[in-house]
Order: sequence, then structure tokens, then C-alpha cells
Amino acid sequence: MKKEEIDHIGMNLFKETQERKKSGKWTDNDLILETNLYKELNELGFNFTWHMQLSPLKFTQDNKEIVDIFTKYFGKFDAEGLKSICIQCLGVKGLTNATPFLLKQYSFYVDKDNDTFNSICNAIYRIRDRNYIEEYIKIISDRDKIKGSTALIVDLLGILKAEKAVHKIVELLDYVIPYEDGIGINAVRFASILAIGKFKNPENIKYVERFLSDTHPVARENAVKSIKKMGGRIEKIKDQTGKNVFILIKD
Repeated sequence: MKKEEIDHIGMNLFKETQERKKSGKWTDNDLILETNLYKELNELGFNFTWHMQLSPLKFTQDNKEIVDIFTKYFGKFDAEGLKSICIQCLGVKGLTNATPFLLKQYSFYVDKDNDTFNSICNAIYRIRDRNYIEEYIKIISDRDKIKGSTALIVDLLGILKAEKAVHKIVELLDYVIPYEDGIGINAVRFASILAIGKFKNPENIKYVERFLSDTHPVARENAVKSIKKMGGRIEKIKDQTGKNVFILIKD
């Protein structure tokens, strides 16, 4: 596709979006705040004109000034979508001055379990802040507050190799999140299987070996990946019915 065609499509999408905003889906307050948000960001050297341009990929850990801007506007927008965008843009690796705000919002939004909450989990995950490992452990330890997106916090603890969290992650191997529509069932369990492997400790193979024969394909696949990361050897064979199964090769 030629650049002219892409620009034409982009301009039409921009116009359509602006019309939808004026139709009442965004309040007058939101429209005014949106303009002011871009003005403040552009004073830092950016060139934003509409919300579809906003992304954490547009920023780096050196753009610490954006944290004060996005946190200020987050609390003023009416539209949940605009709140989510403000949160999403804080999800920049190394932008650690955003972590305290995100953790505070996590506590507030966890009971809502909406798009903004999902964005909060994603932003915390992307920042990779090592300074709040204890807080992450508290999050995954509160069984009554665990949601599907909490799986990102579980995986983060694995990425950070937070040894203090291992026993809590192991406990989550038996945790199932109930979803009425069936989507997202076992999200935390699947993440826990992978997270254990990220510690690369062969002693932990015993915790995930049982998932090699799990009824769910994702659990089996994650167990294989995790065990391999811990230095274990896996062999795929056929059982008596001709079905492929995975077994752990023990010396």
C-alpha cells in the first residue's frame, strides 16, 4: 500500500473518530481535556493530535515528565477509554517513577476488573520495576483479589527472578479463576507454570512436572517450556491410544 493511501485512510479514520466524539460518547469535558493533554505533551517535544497516536512505544524511560502529565489527566477524564490510554502510556520499561501511582490505582480498580484495571497490570508488567517486589507478592497472595490480568504480575515476578515469590507462585499452580464465559480460565495457573521456569532452578521441576499430562494443551505446552528452561529434558512419545504425550527424562 502506498504512503498516500495510508495517509488517506488515516485521515478518514481521524475524521470519523472526531465525529464519534462529538456524538456524545465523549463529554465536552473530555474533549477539552484531550486538547490540553496534547498541548502539554507537545511542549515536551512531541507531536500528538489525536488519541490513536498515544502509545507507550512513543516514550522512553528518560521521558519522566510524562508521568505527572498522564496521572493528572487520568483523574479528570470521564471516558473509561481515555483513562486506559493514560495508563497504557505509562507502561514504558524503566519508567519507574510511575510505579507508585500504578500500584495505588491497582488497589482501587481491582474490584472493578475493567479495561483500566487491565491496563494498570500491563503497565506495571512493562515497567519491570524491581523496587516493589514485596508489593507484587502481596498482590498475588490475595486470593480474593486475583483477576485474569494478575497473571501479568505473576509472570513479572518470574522475569525479575524474585526468589521470595517462588512459594507463592507454586501455591497458584492450583488456582483456578472462574469465568462465566469460560474465557481466561486458569490464566494465573498457566502464568505460574511459566514463571517457575524463569528462575531456572532444576529443583523446581518437581512443581510443574505434573502438568506434562494436564488435560489443557496450554498447561502442557507451558510445562514443557518451563522444564526446558530449568534444564530438564523432555521427550514426546505416543501413548497406547496413539496420542502424543510428553514425559520428563530422568537420569
